[in-house]
Amino acid sequence: MRIIIADELWGTTSTAREQEWQQALMDFNVKHDGQPPDLTVARREDGGATLRLGGLAVGEVEVGLSFDLLRDHFRDYRDVIARIARATAGSFGMRDYEALDMAKKGVHDEAGFRIRKALRPHVELDLKVARRIFTVLFLILADIPADLVTNHRCHGPRT
Repeated sequence: MRIIIADELWGTTSTAREQEWQQALMDFNVKHDGQPPDLTVARREDGGATLRLGGLAVGEVEVGLSFDLLRDHFRDYRDVIARIARATAGSFGMRDYEALDMAKKGVHDEAGFRIRKALRPHVELDLKVARRIFTVLFLILADIPADLVTNHRCHGPRT
C-alpha cells in the first residue's frame, strides 16, 4: 500500500506543515511495499477525509470518513501531543511521559479500529497500517498549532 496526498491539498498550508506531511508519507511508504492499492487522501467539505483506493481488482473505490467520525480522535490526539510537548519541555516527570505515550497509543488504536472498519469492505488492513493512516489523516485534517506539528513523532523525552 502507498499513501498519496491529493494534489489539491498541496500549497494550502505552511511549508513546515507540508514538510511534516512529506515526512509522514515517507515513513509510511518506505515501511510498506508500495504495491497497490494506492490510498489517496483528500479533504471533504465537512473537514473529514475522502480516501480513494486505486489499484483494486474492482477499480477505484472512494470511502468517506466524516469529520464527526474523526472529531473525538483528533481532539484526543491533539490533547495528548500538547501534553507531550509540555513534558518534553520539562513540565512533567518520566512516569508522566510514559503515561502520555500510552495514552497516545490508545488514541491511535481506537482511530485505527475505526479506519479499518470503514475500509474493510474494500481492503483488509492490519491495525499497524490503520494507525499510520490515522497519523497522516491527523496531520492533513486536524487544526494544530505549528509548534505541535512534530510532537506526534515523540516516543520518549528528547535527550
